[in-house]
Amino acid sequence: MERGGLGFAKFDVRSRKLIFANPRFCEMVGYSFDELSDGERLFADLTHPDDIERCITQLQRLLRGDIDSYTLEKRYIRKDSSVAPVCVTVAALQRDHDDSAVEIGVIGTPADPESTDRQSLPCSHGQSASFWCKDFGSDIAHCSDGLKILLGRDPNDAVPTFEDFVAQLHPEDRERVVEELRRVRNGMVYSSEHRIIRPDGEIRWVNQTVMPVFDETDDVAGLIGVCLDVTEAKRGPKSSSAHNTVTVVKRYVDLNWDRPLNIAALATAADVNIRTLFKHCKAAWGVTPNEYIKNVRLTHARAMLQMADKSTTVLGTALKCCFQNQGHFARDYRLAFGERPSETLERARQRRWR
Repeated sequence: MERGGLGFAKFDVRSRKLIFANPRFCEMVGYSFDELSDGERLFADLTHPDDIERCITQLQRLLRGDIDSYTLEKRYIRKDSSVAPVCVTVAALQRDHDDSAVEIGVIGTPADPESTDRQSLPCSHGQSASFWCKDFGSDIAHCSDGLKILLGRDPNDAVPTFEDFVAQLHPEDRERVVEELRRVRNGMVYSSEHRIIRPDGEIRWVNQTVMPVFDETDDVAGLIGVCLDVTEAKRGPKSSSAHNTVTVVKRYVDLNWDRPLNIAALATAADVNIRTLFKHCKAAWGVTPNEYIKNVRLTHARAMLQMADKSTTVLGTALKCCFQNQGHFARDYRLAFGERPSETLERARQRRWR
């Protein structure tokens, strides 16, 4: 039986058929997987008549590409005709070349049966409830566009690998999160918060719940992860002064990352004193201005190594990114991305010249 309260299902939009459903989802709607996947029941057939119009409106927006995902409360009509109130998040797992969704994922949790607030909550970029799933048998992973956006990636990029995800974890959170994922593979469910570092150096707080999916022999066959960007909640009420400071700092660093930078110049550009500069940057990004500059430069260094030509060297890349000490550069690079810069360079060369 399913361990945990999340029901998950995956639908093919073109055929309107169910591709996958975990036991918890089947339990929610009261049908077996075989009954759900036989093509006789459309998604609308499981929805309470009073909720259909609202659900279809949001689904059409999702399918067109207007939104990446949405969350709402609705009611399922179970096989025994009973009503099951649920809160569902629906997201596009795969889109066609014209940005229309061809595969969607649905995550459901039981909702308060007394709730009368059944409004839709479309998720915008940076605030979406996003999710991913990994099937161990096929070694295939899927994720919503919202997850790529949360990680600071282009929605058209390939699905991030596990190594990509680990590389973007904040160094102080990486060991803990990896250990938590190992526990899920052993059949446990976990929910916790951690930080990720986007390619531009920005730090975001993520609340992630990961649960195992079990096969008919009760072995873990895959994982489902649900992520929510909670950065703004962590930061508390916005300060216009602080917002202006970090905006100026970000713009200044983006323009001058490959030149010598000093904190006094940043403070002058932001029109604040050094103490205020540190306070605002720490509150917004969770790091000092020096650490932010370093993260931006490391991201540029990684991009250079990934696009290496025959003349590219680790030392040359470090110097171009204003790292004067190659040993410190190698150490910081490994902490940020989980591998040595020489390993990134070697992999890029093998891919480019094979």
